Parts: sequence; structure tokens; C-alpha cells
Amino acid sequence: MEKELYSRQKLLNLYTDIDVHVFGVGGIGFWVALQVAMTGIPQLSLWDNDTLEESNRARLPFPQSVNNMPKTEIAQQFINTLRPDLDIICYGKATELSLSVIPITNDTIAFDCTDNSRAQQIIARWARQHNFAYIKAGYDGLSLSVTSKTSSWSTQEEETIGYTTTPSWVVPAIMAASIALTKAFVNKDLEVHGNIGTILLREEM
Repeated sequence: MEKELYSRQKLLNLYTDIDVHVFGVGGIGFWVALQVAMTGIPQLSLWDNDTLEESNRARLPFPQSVNNMPKTEIAQQFINTLRPDLDIICYGKATELSLSVIPITNDTIAFDCTDNSRAQQIIARWARQHNFAYIKAGYDGLSLSVTSKTSSWSTQEEETIGYTTTPSWVVPAIMAASIALTKAFVNKDLEVHGNIGTILLREEM
């Protein structure tokens, strides 16, 4: 069944035998988790200590009945309905202590979808220590950023790097997630910053 499921994707020669950690399972992080699951990775770790709020559902495909449930648990249940064989592990807040006890594998990608500079520094340092790929994805209104650098996104508040609570929309959230996967699986050097209405424009030859 799995051979048939990924028969067309295999034509792209994507390397999927990797473990993925998604930090922040909200507007961007859930879509990252869903897409990597659909790509066929063997193991997915979800990091978030937050619960779902009503305003989150504007960017997420969840019913009102799951409000106030842990975001990681909701995402795990949703994704496992599509990929029941995928090993999904749920964690709470990413701290230096909690990350220090995680089993280390050779091929790992850390998708940082958090919106806090302190958390991003901890995650990025952990990734560097173990030579993991680190990809930070964020958005603020209609502007998005996908990068391997923790300091490239700037907002008016020094302590917040990434997307803010408002304004927000599902489209840049999904775009940021998709670009993050493109960086992970297609072009590791890809760096994207800017307004969603212009970043896809190409100069005329």
C-alpha cells in the first residue's frame, strides 16, 4: 500500500528517511507537520505546551469541539487519521533540559515555528550542537520569512521574532509552511523574506 501511495512522489527522488521535529504547532507549525507527514517521513515529534483557542481555528482545519485541547494532541490525532503508521511523539515546551534528553539520530530536521526569540535561540543552539538542519518559518500579516538564521526576522518588539498574534491569515501561514518544506527537501540554500503578494514575482528575462 505504501509503495502505491508514494509511487508518484518517488519520481522526485526526495530523501525522506529523516526524523522531523516541529516546534510550535500553530498556524504554521501544524501545516509543516501535516505536509512532512504526507511526504512519508518515519517519525514526527511535535513540540508545544499551548492549547487551541477559537481564534486559532481561522488558520487550522479543526472543529470547535477541540478548543482548549493541547495543540500537539489535536495535530497528532488529525495526522494519524491520514498516516496511521507514522510514529508521532508529543512534547511540551522546548527547553534546554527537555531537549537534552531527546534521542539523537543522524538525519534530523528542526522546523522552528515558534514566535519567541528565547525559544528560537534554544532550538537553534540544540540543532547546531547536533549538526541538525534548522529552518525557521514565521509570518506577520502578509509578510513571511523562511530562513536558517535566527536573527533575520525583526519586529517592533525585540523579544518576539516571528509572527505576531494579529493580523494573521491562513494563506501566508500555509505558504510559509510549504516554503519551509521546499527548503528542507529541495533547496537547502533557499531563503525567503517578504510580502506574499510580491515574493513569487520573477524578473522578466
